[in-house]
Amino acid sequence: MTFNELQKLLINETKVLLNNMTFFDSKGRDTELFGYPQAADFNGLPGQDLLLQDKEVILPYFVVRLDRVEYRKKDADNKNLGRVVLEINICRSHKDGFYLLTAAIEKITHRFLTDSFLQSFWCERAINISFPQKVTPSYFTGEIEMFWNMPEMESGGIL
Repeated sequence: MTFNELQKLLINETKVLLNNMTFFDSKGRDTELFGYPQAADFNGLPGQDLLLQDKEVILPYFVVRLDRVEYRKKDADNKNLGRVVLEINICRSHKDGFYLLTAAIEKITHRFLTDSFLQSFWCERAINISFPQKVTPSYFTGEIEMFWNMPEMESGGIL
């Protein structure tokens, strides 16, 4: 199992968890919440046509960032540990943006506190939530920091 697989699983799980919530772009139109591994690529954004037509359209998105991986000795209790930050950005123009942001964060944390497994990965029950003091002008932003135990990396068969 690789880091990329963990990021893909977390992106898919986040989309499933938040699929019944309504997200809006900066113009108040109903839109989906876009997910990215490691960093948001605004040039490859699925709604890029909106950005090109109207420079002021801002879309909600989230990023699953793998910040640090620690490989431990074979006899350690928790062998391989990855620090993952899930950053959620909700458009600021929507009046209830902060409430929508906290509701999304609560859904995600509740999921992993009650069931910490995601296929062969499992999350530590200590989860940190933060709201950065540095405010991004167009977004309400919140972060969920999770520590994921990773299965042993398979050896051999490398092409």
